[in-house]
Amino acid sequence: MVLAIGAALAGAVCCAVAAALQHREAVSIRSAEAVGLRLLWALARRPYWLAGVVALLVAAVLHAVALLNGPLTLVQPLGVCAVVFAVPVAALFRRYRMRLWELLAAATVVAGLCGLLTAVPSDPMSNGGSTPVPTWTLVVATVLAIGVLTVVAARRRMVLRGLLLAAGAGITFGVAAVLLQMVLFDVRRTGLPGVLSVAGAAVVLFAVAGVWLNQRAYRAGNVAVVLAVVTVADPAASAVTAVVLGERFPTDVLSLSLLVISAAVVAGGIAWLARSPAQLAAA
Repeated sequence: MVLAIGAALAGAVCCAVAAALQHREAVSIRSAEAVGLRLLWALARRPYWLAGVVALLVAAVLHAVALLNGPLTLVQPLGVCAVVFAVPVAALFRRYRMRLWELLAAATVVAGLCGLLTAVPSDPMSNGGSTPVPTWTLVVATVLAIGVLTVVAARRRMVLRGLLLAAGAGITFGVAAVLLQMVLFDVRRTGLPGVLSVAGAAVVLFAVAGVWLNQRAYRAGNVAVVLAVVTVADPAASAVTAVVLGERFPTDVLSLSLLVISAAVVAGGIAWLARSPAQLAAA
């Protein structure tokens, strides 16, 4: 249990460092280089951004170690502490003297996230991979949703643009996580040919799209706010996707009440974080 706690917290710190490094590089990219996939190409040539990618990979490994040594109900709430850690890490990189209320705002988001994680299904696709909705339908619906968010974001002010793009990144990552679990079920049943499927191709597509959307969100918004929105949208999208694919969703009054209250707490915390003087908005 101690290993699980330590790995989860260390992973959260690595995630915060990755967010701060990638935010720092994303906001410094010239507007001419930030069009389409040229943004990823420009970032891939920057050592600090690549260091952020490495930190993110280390965070993923530590998260896996934590899940192997502790229950999901413990690991997931500790993992969202990355939102709190992101505030001092970003302040350190920017040489900004942070205020107590900024940490309190981040802590408010984490408290709400813990409530959300408690209320939503913790094991997507626990039904063994049964999918009443065709995978391609889910993929098309996700692509359309991300497309709408991207188009709407392009017509909004910088801060709101960052929130919409971060939501798109979180949705993309969340759906990709459920599809990846489907692929792993198929691989266990049929071997490597299970990778060659609509779900397998969609995982790769959504992974690239998620990273791209995340970097665009960093260019438009506060690193803590972007990370908070992505962290909210990711499990929420996973839960909705799991329900669409046949997972049971809690319908009792207590769970639904916790869901609504937690969502309100998260929204309030994000709005609070958005007022931070550390807000960076790149042109």
